[in-house]
Amino acid sequence: WTEGRNLEAFMDLAAEGRLDLASLTSHRFSIDDGESAYQLISGESKEPYLGIVLTYGTERAVETKVTLQLAKRTGAAPAVRMGMIGAGGYAKSMLLPHFKTNGVEFRSIATSSGVSARDTGERFGFQSCAAGADEVINDGETNLIVIATRHDSHADYAKRALAGNKHVFVEKPLAMNDDELDELLAMAADAPGRLMCGFNRRFSPMALAAREFFKDLQTPLSIQYRINSGRISRESWIQDPIQGGGRIIGEGCHFIDLMHYLTGSVTTRVFAEGIASRNHEVIAEDSVFINLRFADGSNGSIAYLAEGDKAFPKERVEIYGGGRVFVIDDFRQSTAYKNGRETVTKLRNQDKGQANEVRAVCEMVRTGGDSPIALADLTATTRATFRIRESLRTGLPVEV
Repeated sequence: WTEGRNLEAFMDLAAEGRLDLASLTSHRFSIDDGESAYQLISGESKEPYLGIVLTYGTERAVETKVTLQLAKRTGAAPAVRMGMIGAGGYAKSMLLPHFKTNGVEFRSIATSSGVSARDTGERFGFQSCAAGADEVINDGETNLIVIATRHDSHADYAKRALAGNKHVFVEKPLAMNDDELDELLAMAADAPGRLMCGFNRRFSPMALAAREFFKDLQTPLSIQYRINSGRISRESWIQDPIQGGGRIIGEGCHFIDLMHYLTGSVTTRVFAEGIASRNHEVIAEDSVFINLRFADGSNGSIAYLAEGDKAFPKERVEIYGGGRVFVIDDFRQSTAYKNGRETVTKLRNQDKGQANEVRAVCEMVRTGGDSPIALADLTATTRATFRIRESLRTGLPVEV
């Protein structure tokens, strides 16, 4: 017997009418008289009890939006007025602070629970928290929707926001499969709002420096990208094929997009192989070697490895071309090799590009300009992740 099987057995017995559930409830209290219920539980009222039910008035209208604070405007409305759907740890630590720095007006927020929506809304100064995505999208004053929910909802929320004439910034991945991506692209092609996905590595200072370092070359590049990713449990929603889609789709897109940015090209063919283990906790797709061919003749190799030690640095990028080498170590340090000389650059803090990325999104909304990453590039990166998973399944190279 497990907890799940106990619950399943209980539900089956209840459905068959074999349990006397009525006798389990000894008291009922209106929510307005909830204090009396807790006095009973605490023993203050000295009355025997078994099960206590709190009842709520069903005739009361459900509030779908709660005002947290009124807009504090002294002049015209800010150029960027944001609504947010979802707000996990990454959004709260890496996105919201940067949007705040850029003077964005925080309009409304909806998360998986009302408690977290209100807590995050009050912490960051949102004007209201909402019961669902529709209330956020339908706000007439909002012009940017930020989507930071679980992966399986990204494409749908992005389509709905674009249909509502909003600009959209959706955390990676853009979609979970080709059908979702095709539908989203069809919407984005005709929508007045722009679509942007959170491929932040290309906005990092060291990625910008690397591209500048190779800008005058006419020869292809060879890129080796190693990621010490660490394990994520099989029980994590990220590993769930429906909600998360696995780590290639959920995180591998970052590394492919950076290679696209550095080469100025796109992936045309992939070949991937994962490890094989008898240990049930080891997930084959979490430790893979991926070879990529690009349209300009460049090639790339991604070693995405989950079996390392967390004390070892997470990311290292080595870029070779035209007799030059540029190395990025964990987006904290870069080393450039040219004409027999070594030049080392160190940052005070790790910078994977989130601040520059958010700044670019805000500029897109303010000016009405193009997305910081072209729709064709977003498409190429996303499709490459799908083809990598196909290669892992078939054991064959796959054209993108």
